[in-house]
Amino acid sequence: MASTSLAFFNITTTYRRQQPISAVAKLPPPTLRHHSMPPEKVEVFKSLEPWVSKHVLPLLKPVDKCWQPSEFLPDSTKPVNDFMDEVRALRDRTIGLPDEYFVVLVGDMITEEALPTYQTVLNTLDGVRDQTGASPSPWATWIRAWTAEENRHGDLLKTYLYLSGRVDMLMIERTVQYLIGAGCDIGVENNPYLGFVYTSFQERATFVSHGNTARLAKEGGDPILARMCANIAADEKRHENAYVKIVEKLLEIDPNETMLAIGNMMRKKIVMPAHLMYDGRDPNIFEHFSYVANRLRVYTASDYVDILEFLVGRWRLEKIEGLKSDGRCEQDFVCGLGARIRKLQERADERADKSRQRFHRRFVKLKLNIDDTATKKNSDCKRKGSFGDVRESNTQPAADGYGGVFGLNEQMEKESSSNSKMTVKAMVQKSRNKTRKYLPKPDSSSQKAKGIMLRDNYVKGQRMYQVTDDLIVTPFFPYGLQFFHP
Repeated sequence: MASTSLAFFNITTTYRRQQPISAVAKLPPPTLRHHSMPPEKVEVFKSLEPWVSKHVLPLLKPVDKCWQPSEFLPDSTKPVNDFMDEVRALRDRTIGLPDEYFVVLVGDMITEEALPTYQTVLNTLDGVRDQTGASPSPWATWIRAWTAEENRHGDLLKTYLYLSGRVDMLMIERTVQYLIGAGCDIGVENNPYLGFVYTSFQERATFVSHGNTARLAKEGGDPILARMCANIAADEKRHENAYVKIVEKLLEIDPNETMLAIGNMMRKKIVMPAHLMYDGRDPNIFEHFSYVANRLRVYTASDYVDILEFLVGRWRLEKIEGLKSDGRCEQDFVCGLGARIRKLQERADERADKSRQRFHRRFVKLKLNIDDTATKKNSDCKRKGSFGDVRESNTQPAADGYGGVFGLNEQMEKESSSNSKMTVKAMVQKSRNKTRKYLPKPDSSSQKAKGIMLRDNYVKGQRMYQVTDDLIVTPFFPYGLQFFHP
């Protein structure tokens, strides 16, 4: 399982750069309810076991017909030279893939590697859990076989990333360990009604996400990686079909309880299973990974709404009859939710466009003023002060994190020539004060995702900042950069 969820209702409206609609839903309060399904409903799932054997288990593939990770990777049984040639060919294919793409791929792989926690969650659901660890019941058989199919995804992506040489595997492995240790709380309350609604949505989200990473890999010149992601997406699609069928059946035999479960999960908003991701340094790393997924169009707010509307149509929720008053209330809420979210997003996009235009005008004004000043005096003199000789080229970030982006190094060199007693620290502060009114205040952890703050964790060595097409300052190697070698 992979990918992200979206928070639609946390939208910044100040003059600063619009907070992008992030591919992450804020973590809900700790789940207080447990075993929320009435005990008599256990018999509903017990009665469905023959149906599961006939309609759900056939969606699993026999092991000998499943693809395996080694089919897509260099063959280690070949002579050393041939094996190394295949590794070099793999690395050559990654040249056209940007680092932002690898941020998303790393996030997906870490999510897939935390599979043990997802199996644990399924085995907490009343009425369907594996009672012995090897139970022959159809529900338990499905959970184990689903886990076995999903296990290949993390194995494949992890080995590919290791061979690519593009990422720091030690940091990734620590993050996986942190995530598995943190567990997974997705708000299903040990209730299989809630659990199967969640998995229906999540598996479709994962299908969309891996399909988009396949498309980007193909565009970036790595057809084998594209095939890998496409095969993972195909698995997720089969699993989606299984969970959607289960909810369809529940709507048929117990429509009111199932409709209440759908409304319950939609009101909570679907959080993705890796929302507790942590690397030992950045407590907001999942939010940063999600931001990149949204920015690359791997998984966006529109995808969230598309999935919601797809499920409403697939389950024919508008036509469900026989509901009680509380069920009809949830029916109205869920069927109208997609349109409401789209309206909110349109308004947010309009505000974001206005904010971007204001930032554009102020950025251009600032840049022109600095460029005009920089051409008036010789900028080759060295800055000396309490920190010694710290003169850098104008592509290096200044000590406050802004200078290299906006060309303020030349400004500080000019001032140092007119006031040799001014320390570097004072020059940096003076330049920063001059630009403060044009820049968002770096006052929250979310600013890291916008690339406004310079942090050693995120930008190392020669990793520079750049200005994107919409003139927003972003790191060249963004968000979760501790995964990259310095």
